[in-house]
Amino acid sequence: MSNKLPVIIQSIVYRKKGQEFEVLLLKRTTERGGFWNVVNGTL
Repeated sequence: MSNKLPVIIQSIVYRKKGQEFEVLLLKRTTERGGFWNVVNGTL
């Protein structure tokens, strides 16, 4: 068994439209809390 900790990745995906920014948010299923968050994962 390895004692290494996982590498956690979190990204903020956005685009600029004129003077405004749009941000990509993902909504989790109700079973996983139902909250909104940015793109993330582990390696």
